[in-house]
Amino acid sequence: MPKDAGTNDFIIKLTQDSGVTVDVWIGLSTTIYMDWVWSDGSKLDGSSQAWAPNEPGSNRDINCARLSVSGTTSPNVWKDIPCDSTYGYICQKAVQCASLSEPSYGTKTSQSGSNGYFPGDSVNFGCQSGYSLNGDSVRTCQSDGTWSGTQPTCDAVQCASLLTPSNGIFTPSDSYSPGDRAYFWCQAGYSLNGDYMRTCQSDGTWSGTQPTCDECRVRF
Repeated sequence: MPKDAGTNDFIIKLTQDSGVTVDVWIGLSTTIYMDWVWSDGSKLDGSSQAWAPNEPGSNRDINCARLSVSGTTSPNVWKDIPCDSTYGYICQKAVQCASLSEPSYGTKTSQSGSNGYFPGDSVNFGCQSGYSLNGDSVRTCQSDGTWSGTQPTCDAVQCASLLTPSNGIFTPSDSYSPGDRAYFWCQAGYSLNGDYMRTCQSDGTWSGTQPTCDECRVRF
């Protein structure tokens, strides 16, 4: 549909390059109210029209439009024509985006039809428990056939290392994954104040609070 001057010029160039000498449909027709509309339902506005002189006419039986490339006096202009006339088409391939893969340990939810991904369609990503999303959670098919954002990954959740309380001891490890536990106790003469056990949780945080070892005071 030559809905703008650039597209109209492009279609004219296609006909010239291919040697087409017959008129072609441009996806424009009238409603019962004599409004000219494109095949996608949008109305023809006044910003980019290429009608030939004295076109379109007022005959209600002539309610479609063609690009007239074969005219000798006014070539490459629009003219109205009965819709049951026989003309060719110049077809434009719909823009589509390639399929996206599901990340390892992740999920992918598509918001599209069964015929692929078209501009405006989106894909949502998530991760299984114990994994965090690194990248874009939503990617959208763009008008140029590419996806917005970057492909995400699902990385294993790790909890930060814990500190040994002063005058205390705990079971250290090189890394902590969800479900791992750390145990604390105190040296002789000190008592534990807080949680003796903390668990690495699925969101990468520790349960409980960091304990301290307080000096035992003897009362007389």
